[in-house]
Amino acid sequence: MPVGNLHQIGVWDQVGRDPRGTYVTFAYMVIVPDGTPAITREDARTAR
Repeated sequence: MPVGNLHQIGVWDQVGRDPRGTYVTFAYMVIVPDGTPAITREDARTAR
């Protein structure tokens, strides 16, 4: 997939936002052609 199709949509990095510890979350979006098959690895096959 061409890198040019990847768009960053958010970064969440506020200290204290997660009681489990300090985490930084990045969210990205990509637009793919209609009919592109989704291919997963073993650990994601049961995700819903």
